[in-house]
Amino acid sequence: MLSDNATRWNCAYRMVERLINRKDAVNEVLSDKKCDMLLFVSELQSLEEMVELLKYFAVQTGNLSVVVI
Repeated sequence: MLSDNATRWNCAYRMVERLINRKDAVNEVLSDKKCDMLLFVSELQSLEEMVELLKYFAVQTGNLSVVVI
């Protein structure tokens, strides 16, 4: 389970990345529950652009976090 963490930006990155990967299922559940908070195309495009940009930072942060003995 992922949750936001104020001191680790990559937690939010991973949550958004997971949401994008499961957007169809999320929208289906929201629709079934008759929620009026479906994910709009423009919102998803913005999130996809953000994830694409931050992906490189996440990779490098992960590389720097590895402890080499």
